[in-house]
Amino acid sequence: MILRKPLTLALAILIVPFLAVGCFPQATPTALPPSPTLEPTPTPMPPSLFIEPEAGTQPVVSALRQAQSSILMKMYLMTEREVIAALKDAVARGVSVRVMLEEDPYGELSNEALFRDLQAAGVQVRWDNPTFRLTHEKSIVVDERLALIMTLNQTHSAFTSNREYGIIDTDPNHVAEIVEFFNADWERRAPTIGAPGLVWSPVNARERMLAIIDGATESLDLEQLEMQDGEVEDRLIAAAGRGVRVRVVTSPGMEANQPGLERIAAGGVEVRYLTSPFVHAKIIIADGRRTLVGSINISTASLDFNRELGIIVDDEAVLEALGSTFERDWAAATAEPIGEATATPVPGEIEVIPWKDAAQYYGQRVTVEGTIVLTKNTGKVVFLDFSPHWQVDLKVVIFPEDAAKFPSPPEEMFLKKKIRVTGLIEEYQGAPEIIVRDPSQIEIVE
Repeated sequence: MILRKPLTLALAILIVPFLAVGCFPQATPTALPPSPTLEPTPTPMPPSLFIEPEAGTQPVVSALRQAQSSILMKMYLMTEREVIAALKDAVARGVSVRVMLEEDPYGELSNEALFRDLQAAGVQVRWDNPTFRLTHEKSIVVDERLALIMTLNQTHSAFTSNREYGIIDTDPNHVAEIVEFFNADWERRAPTIGAPGLVWSPVNARERMLAIIDGATESLDLEQLEMQDGEVEDRLIAAAGRGVRVRVVTSPGMEANQPGLERIAAGGVEVRYLTSPFVHAKIIIADGRRTLVGSINISTASLDFNRELGIIVDDEAVLEALGSTFERDWAAATAEPIGEATATPVPGEIEVIPWKDAAQYYGQRVTVEGTIVLTKNTGKVVFLDFSPHWQVDLKVVIFPEDAAKFPSPPEEMFLKKKIRVTGLIEEYQGAPEIIVRDPSQIEIVE
């Protein structure tokens, strides 16, 4: 719901096999490459692709369990207990584990408790490099031989309810550069760049993304969390104008995306909305022959101000798996965000549902009842929580300009009160929320 230094590098062709999970035509690493030694590998093992939520935690946890000497992780958010346990287990068996976390993630999210927990277990933890607005990169390096380049945070929703993608890469040039960037950000210095195929924000991400879009001659298929950058939107519209079929799959409920989505749709881009799984992915497939996968959103902040990492892959097997998943999601998506065009129900005719059932009503306007047990005013937004597990449970979101409409601060007015709140159930980072724009949407029951 939020949030150039050009550098010309040749693009490498990565050879990436894939393994199917169940009946899904997609790539997943049921067998990771064997634990690497510290001797140079003249010919890297080909990378593999995994797709969430079908793959679950197995690709990440298996990689962490293989570690013999070191783990480097750079992550925006992490709450998945199995991943955290794997990091702690690695330390217990003598592996050096260093983790870099975003100190100030968007909204009411926080890594403070995780920071302390990992530190207590012997993990070396450091906050992100303050040079960047956010460190939104999602990468893991094992034994400086194997790298995971992902769209996904290490959260429960990422593995269970989001559309996400990850590349497991053993190319020594790629791995060495990811290690170099990790160490540079850890030490607060400028990194050395040179490996073809990797895409870094804010170094070359805009240049590389625009080149992929501009180079398409037949098709562009995108699964994207955000659409918030005018230049990228212009290039997508220009591609549609020269006869390229441009399709975008996203999820409804992110209000900041609407101007961009409406603009590209008016310019000839086909846009569809997928409710489940929630589209947290960031991929662009050009002509079915090249793809960009990684943490980089289509937003000005992501391209120009954050630390982000993506990889360009030109492999038939991976592209076939990505293409099959995209087509399945495209077929399941709708041309309009479900429920967003629904007229405001007449008071007294609205079904009241328990707050715990909110996730069953994504894209629908309903009235939810429950007691507010926690509140928070970050200065940017007010949160009213029905549960202490705010990362996964329903929350009410009120922005400052709307909070000023209430007779007293909402974080004080509704704390410990049983309320009924009416609004659209939206999904953000895998959890349900209702955005309140007017005091009339909330009624204190008791």
